[in-house]
Amino acid sequence: MVLGVRRGIDGDLGTILPHARFGNHLVLGLTRALFGHSFTDLPPFRAVAFPELLALRMDDRNWGWTLQMQIRAVRAGLRIVEVEVSHRRRSEGVSKISGNLATSLQVGAKMFYTLARERLR
Repeated sequence: MVLGVRRGIDGDLGTILPHARFGNHLVLGLTRALFGHSFTDLPPFRAVAFPELLALRMDDRNWGWTLQMQIRAVRAGLRIVEVEVSHRRRSEGVSKISGNLATSLQVGAKMFYTLARERLR
C-alpha cells in the first residue's frame, strides 16, 4: 500500500490547521502504541492493489476508514510505503472536517472508536 503523506510546499505545515495537526499527532501516537507501526499521516491519498484491498475487509463507511485501512494493512502484513506529496493551503472554501471545530471533534471521537474497535478485533 502506498500512502501519499501530506507535506506543505517548502515544508510549510501551516497547510493543515493546528487542531487537525494535533488530532493527527495524537491518533498516530496511539496507533503506534497499540499496533506497533509508526505512520507519518492519515492521508486521503492512497493506492493499494484491489485483491489486497478486498482482503482487508473494510467496513467503515465514514470518518474512520483511513485509520481502519492503515491498521488492517499492518495486521495483514502488507508492505506500506509513504511517499511525500505536496499539499497547499486551500485557495477557496473550507474543509468539511477540519474547517469546523465541532466536526473535527466528532471525527476525533470516531478515530478513538476505530482504534478501540480494531484493537479488540
